[in-house]
Amino acid sequence: MPIYPLSILVLLGATVLIGYAGSVIFRKTQIPDILWLLVFGFVSSFFIDKNIFITAFPLLSALAIMFIMFDAGLNIRPKSKITNAKTGAAFALITFFVSIIFLGFISSKFLGIALIEGLLLSTALVVTSSETIITLLKSMKIRQSVRDILDFESIIKDPMSIIVAIILVGLIVPSTSLQNTFISSLLGGIAVGLMGGIFWLKIKNSKRLYHILTIALLFLLYALSEIFFSGGAIAAIVFGAVLGNNKIIYKIHREKQEENKKHFDHGTMRSFQAEMTFFIRSFFFVFIGLIADVSIQHVVYGIMLAFIVIILRFFIVSGITLKMPMSKADKDVSRFMVPLGLSAALLSTMPLTYGLTNLMFFPSVIFVVMIATLVYTTVASRLVAHFYDTSGKRKLLQRKIDTTTRE
Repeated sequence: MPIYPLSILVLLGATVLIGYAGSVIFRKTQIPDILWLLVFGFVSSFFIDKNIFITAFPLLSALAIMFIMFDAGLNIRPKSKITNAKTGAAFALITFFVSIIFLGFISSKFLGIALIEGLLLSTALVVTSSETIITLLKSMKIRQSVRDILDFESIIKDPMSIIVAIILVGLIVPSTSLQNTFISSLLGGIAVGLMGGIFWLKIKNSKRLYHILTIALLFLLYALSEIFFSGGAIAAIVFGAVLGNNKIIYKIHREKQEENKKHFDHGTMRSFQAEMTFFIRSFFFVFIGLIADVSIQHVVYGIMLAFIVIILRFFIVSGITLKMPMSKADKDVSRFMVPLGLSAALLSTMPLTYGLTNLMFFPSVIFVVMIATLVYTTVASRLVAHFYDTSGKRKLLQRKIDTTTRE
């Protein structure tokens, strides 16, 4: 099928508009924008040749990984909300690794694949959508400490899942360049990201075009680290962490804040980067819908896996929060937060990236799991919010009745 540039431009423009409209609808109705983008991509697959985008997939994958990791780096704050960060980190680590082990074992048996391949699939099934969770939590009456823990959990799982998935792919693919690079990619990525970040903070640039130049440097650092160390993801997160914590870097080098803050404004960088990420994530969800070749078997597998993810989350969180000072409402909210997002979509395409022909069903199955978990989380959040809101009103009314009776 020939390539029609105008059709692709229409798809890109529609993707941005639907993504924006979906985000507005999400804020007003709590229906995740991801659902609209996935459905739009799936419907578009009947009118556009998906092979065009499969050919361009390596570029899309690199952009998604780069921006996810860079965003995670910008959000690293060693001294902010340290109490909740420690609790959130422990919460995230336990739910992440326990879920991966259980889901990996169950997936391998259920789908008839090797255990390590089941573990690779589970990395996509355990990583939740930070955007969806943060937006849903804003409309819910829970304690700020619990909100911080769940926010931190959803944010930290993105880079963790990508790093673990890359390690697992290195064990699956019989390639020296993958099997022997974990230590070199880790150290090489850290070195490239660190040197690139410090170099960029040292440059006395004007504000004109500074943010787009920062993204250009991110491209270069990711590419160089990937070429020489296979550590592009590590370089991106370290580069973001250096820029995001520029005050610490300046303090180490004993430079004056007033002199250097002119050329790096964390707030405007985050705003600019958020717009770039918005486009990448919107198109990537549409891309997953485009390439999903959903059959009855995929639907059955996806619904079964979504059910297992939901049940597993319920029991793991129940065990973790058993001794934690959390109300019943806080615990219930923590139990149903399982919406899959951008990282899950990205990780579902790992077989395409590395030519794992026996795992090409990943995108189709995870497409179904994403829709199922998003719908479940949306419905559950509404039910829980309504229940506790109604329960609170009943208690308040009962207190008024009791007070009137005593009088």
